[in-house]
Amino acid sequence: MAVTQGYWDATTPLAGMLIPDTPAQFRQITSNQVALWGNEHRVFPTTAGGGGNVGMYNLQGTARAYFLATASAPTTKANAEALESEDQGLLWWDTTLSQLKVLTVFDGITWATIPGLAAATNAFTGNITIGGTLAVTGTLAVTGTLDVTGNLDPTTFETTNGGFLDEDDLTSDSDVAVASQQSVKAYVDGRTTFTPATYAGEESVTFPNGLTIKMGEVAVGLNAQVEVTYGAAFANGVISAQVSRQIQTDSEQPVHCVAKSGAETTTLQIKNTGSADTVYWMVIGY
Repeated sequence: MAVTQGYWDATTPLAGMLIPDTPAQFRQITSNQVALWGNEHRVFPTTAGGGGNVGMYNLQGTARAYFLATASAPTTKANAEALESEDQGLLWWDTTLSQLKVLTVFDGITWATIPGLAAATNAFTGNITIGGTLAVTGTLAVTGTLDVTGNLDPTTFETTNGGFLDEDDLTSDSDVAVASQQSVKAYVDGRTTFTPATYAGEESVTFPNGLTIKMGEVAVGLNAQVEVTYGAAFANGVISAQVSRQIQTDSEQPVHCVAKSGAETTTLQIKNTGSADTVYWMVIGY
């Protein structure tokens, strides 16, 4: 220490001075050193009653790592002596990279970044075990795999970057986003609804898979042919068509039907070879 700090004066006692002549100086030196130690250490006797050897232990908050830039990486101890095997584990805060490093090799001097911690990017690249609660006030970015063995209980969902989507029709068709439970239910419920949702005598009913049935009735005279034009055309084509008489008394003179050539999706031709009657018709298409 410098003389001005009052802890140590390397010029006293004077050369050649007998110890009995300087008891006050030695007591002062001892007192000053104890005060200095007391800043960072707790000094105590090792035996009851204050006798025996004197020991000490570090006070909380006194540990301090080297604080140097990358180009000034520590090569010696704090007292300038060469690093030894017992110095492995020393800490150094790299002020250039904002990283905490540990001495792993003293012979050749190797300072390794503490595994899993890169302070400059706030990123953990190793394994982290959290036994309590992890509270994140900013953004938690996981570049690898996040394995959750307990319960994941979020209260809100991010709707970007592969987060949960509250989207009832699933139109985004994302291959990375997960739909909310409500969205899945709404989508499934919507897919099982016919068009119209309830039947009220309409000519046409469309199933969720696109299959459409059209039906109705028409009066057809004796040996006559009529054409039925659908209220809405089939989107693609006709699969089958059939007709039946209202009064089944003229079975030997049946009623025939066929999709009109050139207008298959819009028009049905019905021909009656018997007496006049009301004819029921039904066409299936898609």
